[in-house]
Amino acid sequence: MSDLVERYLYQVGRYLPKAERAEIQAELRSLIQDQLDHRGQGSASVQDVAAVLQALGSPLKMARSYGAEQYLVGPTLYPAMRRVLRTGLYVIPLVVVVVKVIVALTATNPTLVGLFFDVVFTSVQALLVFIGVLVGIFALLERSDTDLSQFKEKTWNPLDLPATVEAGKVQDEVATDLAGNVFALLILLYFLVVGGLTLNFNLADPGDVIPVPLAWLLTVIGAHLGRIGVIVLVLRRGRWSLGAALGFTLLDVISAVGGYFVIARPGYDLLVGALPWLTTIPLISWGPIAISAFVVLLGLLGGLDRLIKLGVFRTDQASPPPFNIPTTGSR
Repeated sequence: MSDLVERYLYQVGRYLPKAERAEIQAELRSLIQDQLDHRGQGSASVQDVAAVLQALGSPLKMARSYGAEQYLVGPTLYPAMRRVLRTGLYVIPLVVVVVKVIVALTATNPTLVGLFFDVVFTSVQALLVFIGVLVGIFALLERSDTDLSQFKEKTWNPLDLPATVEAGKVQDEVATDLAGNVFALLILLYFLVVGGLTLNFNLADPGDVIPVPLAWLLTVIGAHLGRIGVIVLVLRRGRWSLGAALGFTLLDVISAVGGYFVIARPGYDLLVGALPWLTTIPLISWGPIAISAFVVLLGLLGGLDRLIKLGVFRTDQASPPPFNIPTTGSR
């Protein structure tokens, strides 16, 4: 069976429940083989296969014809959402503890019991907001294929099917980036409204606020808006372009540099102001720069990875090789 058929079956399987996926794919494979047998005498060209798949309909339409179960977040996106959620469950409480301890060190008459309950309450509050936003983003993303295809009113082309190995990998990466950037943007907009950094997500009572440079805060917000725009463009096109990959990497670097002025430097100054003895530690003053440089490096490595994948896609999909299909297909 041809690579094009396998790519089609893979895409159909993305929209099917896992328990039924293999059986339906086997049935479709047999159906496609039968139709190809009627078209040729033991062999079929790429155009023959494309014509058969065109007649069957897009992968999403075909999956729906089997009455595929509807999900809030389906099996395709759920692994990516789970990875982001798992990361948040570790990172958010850690950030809360660090910031709350720094704020407590600068407060008058802090109590250990009060600090403990404050950390617990704020961690639970931040995690609930994180989970709600994350599920909402992935639920919308789950339905984006339907909305975008109806909006575009574009006839699908079987020859545009992505490679089987890379398709899910790319979607997971883009979905994770979208969720992370939207969540970070919401937090940054909250910081903009209250005038600085805080972990009390309450506009009426933001608590202790750490002032940050407004220009750099707006720059970081703009970088996140730009990244969200690039991700939406990639989702609509179904693939990365060279311009999108380079633009996303540049926005990554701008965001990381802005993070030095918005988060790393103000946090360091506050910590050193509360604990002056920290300045006696060798190279401690380089801490904010080292952290920001590491984030910049991660952004550049991510950009390099996208460019490598982009080159692989172009090589794999440039000219599909001819293939032969046996006259007696396996059923």
